[in-house]
Formats: sequence, structure tokens, C-alpha cells
Amino acid sequence: MTEILFALTLTVCNFSGSCLSQDIDLYYTKKECNKALNLYKELPKDGVWKSVEYKCHIPGAKAT
Repeated sequence: MTEILFALTLTVCNFSGSCLSQDIDLYYTKKECNKALNLYKELPKDGVWKSVEYKCHIPGAKAT
């Protein structure tokens, strides 16, 4: 059976439109990923960013 992993990814964008993304961790279930996502969303933002987004997703999957 194929194992599906979920990645928690942080993406930050500056005011000139440049964005950077970084995987934070991998999880075996979407529930685990969402639990971590909620914890990360509570962290204070550091730096001056236009946007800060945390997202759970399947690495390599295309959104539909």
C-alpha cells in the first residue's frame, strides 16, 4: 500500500511580490498536519512580510 504524507509548508511574501517557501515538517495524517498548522498559526510573525501562510498539502500533488 502506498503511504501518503502531508507536508506543512510556510510561504512568506514581501511587498515587492517575491515569495519564499519552506517545508516545516511531514506528517502521516492530515489530522496531524492540521493540528501542527493550528499551533504554527498562533506564533507571532517576525519580520516585515506582506503575507505569511502555513499550508498542509501532499508534496508533489497538483491542486484542482
